[in-house]
Amino acid sequence: MLSATYDELKHRTLTLFTTATSLARRASVGAVAGAGTPVERLDAAERPLRDERFALVVMGEFGHGKSSLLNAILREPGLFPVHSYVSTRLVTTARYGAEERVVVSLAERPGRPAEQRHIARSEIAAYASETSVADGVASPDADRATAISVTLPNPALARGLVVVDTPGIGGVHHGHTAAAVGVLSSADAVLYVVDATQEVPASGVAFVEDVARALDVRGCPARLLFAVTKTDRVERPDTVVDVLRARLREVPGLDADRAPVVGVSSRHLLLHLQDGDPERLELSNFDELEDQVRTSVTLSRARLRLGTALDELDAVTRALLAPVEQALAVLDAADEAERERLVAAAKQHRATAADRTTTDAWKDALEAELAALTDDLCRSATSELAELWRRVRESYRDRPELLDDPQLLLDQSARRLALLIAGLGERARAGTADVHASVAARSGLPSRAPSLTSLPSLPSLPPLPDPTSAGPDGHDAADILVKALAASVEGARTGALIGEQLGDLVFSYVVGRTLPQGPGGEFARGVLAHGSAPVRDGAGPDAWRGVSPGALIGARIGAVVGAMGAFAGRLRLERNKSVSDRIQALDRALAPCEEEQRRFLHESLGDIVAAWARTATADMERLIARQQAETEAALAEIETALGAVGHHAARSRQELTDRRGELRALRASIAEVAQATAALQG
Repeated sequence: MLSATYDELKHRTLTLFTTATSLARRASVGAVAGAGTPVERLDAAERPLRDERFALVVMGEFGHGKSSLLNAILREPGLFPVHSYVSTRLVTTARYGAEERVVVSLAERPGRPAEQRHIARSEIAAYASETSVADGVASPDADRATAISVTLPNPALARGLVVVDTPGIGGVHHGHTAAAVGVLSSADAVLYVVDATQEVPASGVAFVEDVARALDVRGCPARLLFAVTKTDRVERPDTVVDVLRARLREVPGLDADRAPVVGVSSRHLLLHLQDGDPERLELSNFDELEDQVRTSVTLSRARLRLGTALDELDAVTRALLAPVEQALAVLDAADEAERERLVAAAKQHRATAADRTTTDAWKDALEAELAALTDDLCRSATSELAELWRRVRESYRDRPELLDDPQLLLDQSARRLALLIAGLGERARAGTADVHASVAARSGLPSRAPSLTSLPSLPSLPPLPDPTSAGPDGHDAADILVKALAASVEGARTGALIGEQLGDLVFSYVVGRTLPQGPGGEFARGVLAHGSAPVRDGAGPDAWRGVSPGALIGARIGAVVGAMGAFAGRLRLERNKSVSDRIQALDRALAPCEEEQRRFLHESLGDIVAAWARTATADMERLIARQQAETEAALAEIETALGAVGHHAARSRQELTDRRGELRALRASIAEVAQATAALQG
């Protein structure tokens, strides 16, 4: 069974960590402040392997039974608001906790600070439901709500599953889901919900295509699953599943025949919880859905948890092995002259490492190359944005029916724009990593070895420290993803509000200068400049210090998508005019968009690269301090070995030889588990 294989590999990996930690404690390894000793590095790499929280993002059309499905998966009737006309308007997260707690995140507004407010389960709808807002029964602060976090002692969540519910597609706030697509790349997996009683429209297939692109399903197909709900309302559920597979064959890059597609009945499952009828449980088919989710969890964990842990475990083992081999090389030197040369080389390495901590030459090189990277990304943004708008103009010329529904046209364009920003953000990360590696190599720092677990069929693990990995403060991948999603939703909401106030698209400082003065205008300018984070005292990009690049990208996506959504909502073409007249009218209405978006993208890229640059700079400083610690350790081993005489010298040599054998055996075991992990991923 797949999960058993994963559990076995996890157990073997944790055993290797125990061995490595024991060897690290026995080694006479010095540590420079801030460098992180081998024991600390091993602990940091092992922690997420034990913690294994996994983010499952749930998406689906408005009214397709997404909330009922979530209640059924968690066996928690009534947790997520369910009604035929209720749609989720913000991000809601459910995770395991010893006690039930519901917290709503409220964004800052003029005169009202940001807040984390504890609420009762019964109050969730007052903040999360679009209908509650429209009917006037919502909380007075519902307009500030960006996310709801629920922790509860639920067995389905006990092994680390974190369920992330997103705004319903096609609800009142079109921009929310378009913006959410842009940050899906950091999700572990997406469960896409489809209603068995409704035919999937062309717009739905287009949305699935955008989700598949965001998740890169070509590289990791298991990240996208489909649940066909309300199967109790159709005569032949299997036929409905087959029809959906047929529609999914239209999605480029998605292997529809292998994609997990499961028909379920939330109603049967929830009734089973009331009466215990086993037949209802069988009819619900939730066992199959949960098996598919577990498979997806297993494959993603193998890639992200085991792969990352094994890479760092091997790196620390190599760092422990290097000083031992250097000390033995000195002891085994053919003559005194060779021994003196090796000792002098070790001292020179220590001096060079110490010099690197006092020079800023690498910082200047890093800054210059990142500036060039920003220029290159801006050129790409200009070209790709031009192509995006060329396709938009081509689409309503080829399909005149889109002129009758500009909202549909611009909703799809907004998603593509979100994916464009997300793609540029990923290239900023990869480009920064390349610059980081280049500057490190020229500075004499050891380049990272190729990943033991990288596979041709999967994206390579990030060479920079992954900001989505768990850290000492407890923030994990799911936390970062939720923050990015919340930032995108808040940005979309605020962008739409500002767009409505101005009566035009709002994307750049140029338009921002026309905003009204006073608190409201200050907040609006803050959204334009820095996503959903208001600017204080004229703060520049440094206002984003401490914010993850994912949240920054999410906020940028939200601001631009929200403004476009507001524009789409106001766009009306007179149907009594000819098609050619309406095309010309739409051309004129959209003419300012491309230039304003280009300026916004260029400005955003500067901030995104700056965010990654801070990560790269911090990592360079860690590498420098780590190399200094390792050279100190090597010299200490050499001096200890040379200082021993007679019987003690023989014992010292034997201890070093034994330790070398143990470390070499450990590296061989790490490679063996890494190979098995690669086989598990297929």
